[in-house]
Amino acid sequence: MKTKTSLLAIFIFTIFCSCKDDIILPTQLRIESQADLDLYCDKLMETKVYQGSISFDDDAGALDLSCFQNIREVTSFLYINSMDVASAFSNIEKVGGEGLAIGDTILESISFENLKECSALTFFHQTDLHEVHFPNIEYLDHLIFASSLKINKITGFHKVKTCVSINMHTPNAEINNLDIFQNLEGLTTMAIVLPAETILSSQSFNKLERIDATGHFDKDNLGYNVSQLFPGIDSCPDLSISNDESILDDFCYLSQSLISKNIDIVFYPSLEASIPNVTSYDSQDIIDNCQ
Repeated sequence: MKTKTSLLAIFIFTIFCSCKDDIILPTQLRIESQADLDLYCDKLMETKVYQGSISFDDDAGALDLSCFQNIREVTSFLYINSMDVASAFSNIEKVGGEGLAIGDTILESISFENLKECSALTFFHQTDLHEVHFPNIEYLDHLIFASSLKINKITGFHKVKTCVSINMHTPNAEINNLDIFQNLEGLTTMAIVLPAETILSSQSFNKLERIDATGHFDKDNLGYNVSQLFPGIDSCPDLSISNDESILDDFCYLSQSLISKNIDIVFYPSLEASIPNVTSYDSQDIIDNCQ
């Protein structure tokens, strides 16, 4: 009888272990409730490199996120939608694929001090943030601020030397303190819709030497001095600046840069231009007028 009982206990234990071992982490893990976490938690605790994507439902409610504490890399996509989720991934070092996305429900500050490599960093925000801080990231392909918000401070990215694209399309944004990309030397494309004063008041982009493909900048009516904004720029074969001015003399400060450097600029009216009959100018128009 004792032998039969022992065999039954071994059988049950084997079945339990087999079921546990049979659980496979999905390539697209979406957490909608604590039940999802309970199902995969043991496997997640053993995982340092997650092969796939991880995201969280905005209505998932309170979650025990300790399962993610050992993950150092997510290969496809990571969506952060709360301060608790951000804290759970505080040890993350690398995000590949579509990168790291910061959702609209982050209401305070966001900082990933251990993140060193990220294919893309995207902010989807219509709300205010106190601070954005990425101090140790070294490799970043794409930075996208697709939002309309007020940020007290954006700092970091100083270890990034090259980047594929930077898109800060925040026409209604109010950024009080901008301190980013002080050692960036080159990138492929750049699109910035920010007040000139936001960049001029910082040392951001002050070592930028080249924009290999296209650069696009909006400007205010007070003038947008590219030489001041990017004092080290030597090459940008397709630089466009939308403007609300119609007098060529306003752009004479650029003439020497256009002659001596590999920069070709096109000015065109912005979509919000209130001045009627604003014409477009190119580099040669400025050089001819200002010599």
